[in-house]
Amino acid sequence: METMIQWLQVAPLWQAILVLLAESIFIFFLAVLLGQLSVKWFATRRVALPAPPVERQEVIVAASTVLLNTVTTLIGLFLWRWEIIRCRTDAGVWAGWMWPPCCSSWISPCMSCIGWPTIRGSSPSCTRCTTITTGLVR
Repeated sequence: METMIQWLQVAPLWQAILVLLAESIFIFFLAVLLGQLSVKWFATRRVALPAPPVERQEVIVAASTVLLNTVTTLIGLFLWRWEIIRCRTDAGVWAGWMWPPCCSSWISPCMSCIGWPTIRGSSPSCTRCTTITTGLVR
């Protein structure tokens, strides 16, 4: 993991774009695969009619979603390279797994206590912390 982080810090822009695009495509196909598996697993307990064949508009929406996801990730990469966003590496890789539930509830006043990403310049929200939190959650 540390090698990947170091590579992202110095990778040429075109290589970073390709890797981040591949990541977005992987995430998209993983979501489609999990959706198909859930349809097969629960085929006997349907709550709706089977979906009609995929239309051209749906393909365009899916492709634009993958591209927007890549752009969002690329913006995050730039913010990280410019040191506006900082990620602690001392908390380990698994600390990030709790980030989505925390963000969806918007009620975590102490994200930096367990090593989640911080944004430079925001005010501390926890007296036990020595690092700063995002300022999005107060």
